[in-house]
Amino acid sequence: DSFIESFNERNHESEFSLPNYLIVLLRQLQKAIIGLIWITDFRDGRSIESSFIGTIKKLQQCSMWPVTSLQRACPIGSSTPNKEKNAVTTYKDGALVDYIIRNIIAYIKQRVSAMCYILRPRTRNPRDISERVMMVYCTMLCHRIEICFCRHPDQLMMCALYLVCKKMGYVQSVTFNDLQIAYEEMTKDFLLPQTMYAMFHRIMIRPGTDGFGDIISLYNEIFVPAMSDLWFEVAKAQVPAAMLTF
Repeated sequence: DSFIESFNERNHESEFSLPNYLIVLLRQLQKAIIGLIWITDFRDGRSIESSFIGTIKKLQQCSMWPVTSLQRACPIGSSTPNKEKNAVTTYKDGALVDYIIRNIIAYIKQRVSAMCYILRPRTRNPRDISERVMMVYCTMLCHRIEICFCRHPDQLMMCALYLVCKKMGYVQSVTFNDLQIAYEEMTKDFLLPQTMYAMFHRIMIRPGTDGFGDIISLYNEIFVPAMSDLWFEVAKAQVPAAMLTF
C-alpha cells in the first residue's frame, strides 16, 4: 500500500494513476511475498544468515526482539529491547523486520476477518473471535516466533482461529475441515489447487526429509505445546489499543 500511495501521490496532479486491476494485483503480490519469506528451504546450500529468518535470529541475539510493532500489539508484556547493545546494521535490520511484521499483522487481520465473515452463520460474535485470534497471533509472534519459521502465516492463523473457537466456545462443532472450506472460499480467485493442498497437507512439522504433516499435526504437535502456557494470559487480557490500528 505504501508503494501505491506513493505512486499516486507523485502523480496526483496528472491524469495518470494506477488502474484498479493493477492495484489488486500488487496487493495480491504483497501478500504472496509476506507468506513466502517465512518458507525457506536451506537444502540447496543457501545460508540461513542471509534470510528473513536469519535476520530475526540476529535481532534475538542482539536483544532487539520483539520489534516495536509487536511490543505495541502483544497483549502480554514483553521485555524492551536493549538498544545500547546494537550496531547500526542491526538497527537497520530491526527497522526492516518491524516494517514486515506490521504488514504481516495487517494481512492476517484481514484474513481473520474474512474467515469469520464466511463462518458467521455458526458464530455468536465474529468481532470477538477476530480480536481474540489476533491477540493469540501477536502473542505467538512476540513470544514464540520460532514456530513461524518454515511455515506459512496462514497455517498458523488457522491454528489460532481453531484454538480460539474451541477454547472460547464461540463456534459450535468447528473442525479443520470447516476452516479449510472457508479458506478455500476466501482464496478461490488467486490460489492454485496445488497451493491449496500444500497449505493444509504439506506443512513442515519436524526438520528432515520426511518431516511434513497436515494442519492437524501442526496444531497438535507444534502449536498447542508452544502456546498452551500463554493461552490463559491471553484469554484474560484486554485487547491492546494498538492492535485496532493495524
